[in-house]
Amino acid sequence: MKVEKYVKIKNDLRRLEDLNKAVKKYKIRRGTAFSILVQKKVSYVRRNYRKFERRAEEILEYWEANKAFPSWLKLPPAMKLRLLFKAMGMSKKRIAKVLKNPEEFGEFEDLIYDAIYRDYVYSPIATENLAARGKIGEKIVENYLRMRGVDFISEREIQGDKTPDFLIQEEMKIRGRVVRWIESKSMFGDSFAYEDNLSQFEKYSSEFGEGIVIFWHGFLDVLKDKDFLIISDIGYSSREKRFLKDMIVTITDDGEFSWKGGEEIKSGKFVKELIRFFKSCSTSIAAEEKMVVKKALEKFGYVVIA
Repeated sequence: MKVEKYVKIKNDLRRLEDLNKAVKKYKIRRGTAFSILVQKKVSYVRRNYRKFERRAEEILEYWEANKAFPSWLKLPPAMKLRLLFKAMGMSKKRIAKVLKNPEEFGEFEDLIYDAIYRDYVYSPIATENLAARGKIGEKIVENYLRMRGVDFISEREIQGDKTPDFLIQEEMKIRGRVVRWIESKSMFGDSFAYEDNLSQFEKYSSEFGEGIVIFWHGFLDVLKDKDFLIISDIGYSSREKRFLKDMIVTITDDGEFSWKGGEEIKSGKFVKELIRFFKSCSTSIAAEEKMVVKKALEKFGYVVIA
């Protein structure tokens, strides 16, 4: 992707509701738009969180006086709550618990539920969603290697410090290059993502030989191949790839995950169920309460086919 196009997309993406417009206007896949938006939010929080953290006592004082957050506190909803609860003396463990069980903190129950479903980056469900998307990218690569009959070792099997997601045990060529390792990144390859991981990629090349970096949601055309090739796809069409690139979840009668609760999304039980769904790395879900599940998943950017 050209830098000029990327800058325009990034400027147009301010909230989750902007995804549909960006997909149509710039003819990009939904996963790409979502990734750019999430990375934009993460970058902002990284730059500004400390200055807000230093004013935690002010946040608490304002809350006690107004039962609201000060207008200058520009952070995602879950991060605002974390700062407030920290100022109230709550531990990280306790904060994590109440964010998954809002009913345990009655005074803040509605506020917590609002944060859980509006924050698609830092809420408990959002963090599991982003982790699952990373794992599904790796799953696609693993399936591809198995289909080609390639002998490999996955990261979880490799002994040592930071290692690539896959080490190739025999000669394999992709786009005319001999590949010895593959790293899967479920993100858009902007300059920050590239520079932030460059020393890691160079270490792999030095130790194992040439490799491949997959930025599943595309990358800037100014990024340079070194002793590794940068690509944005591998393998064949699959349900996993539709989940990752187009953010499509299918509700079926016999999916890998089943929701039979009959409750609305504002329940601790339902929050746990959605977290379990993403932890399972499923791409389809069986649900009797289809509209409830559809409504919840759409709050995290998904297109749900029921």
